[in-house]
Amino acid sequence: MLGFVCRMSLEPDSCVRSTQNLFYRHGVRALVVPKFIPGFSTVAPPLAGIVGMGAATFLFYDTIGAVVWAGISTGVGAFFSNQ
Repeated sequence: MLGFVCRMSLEPDSCVRSTQNLFYRHGVRALVVPKFIPGFSTVAPPLAGIVGMGAATFLFYDTIGAVVWAGISTGVGAFFSNQ
């Protein structure tokens, strides 16, 4: 999946390498952010499996990311509801 997403970029090799390095550097915290970055949310689950993350840890941090994303989206919608 990562290879497919990165094939659309200008430098596919550096895209794959930089995404993997980002995940290795930030570990489980990298699962909270992908909801906000187009494309990264597609490759985060396979990368979690590649680095050997457990299912419970993955579900915990992925749920946190989803709740944060939904909360911010709802908050922005509520803020601009009168516009």
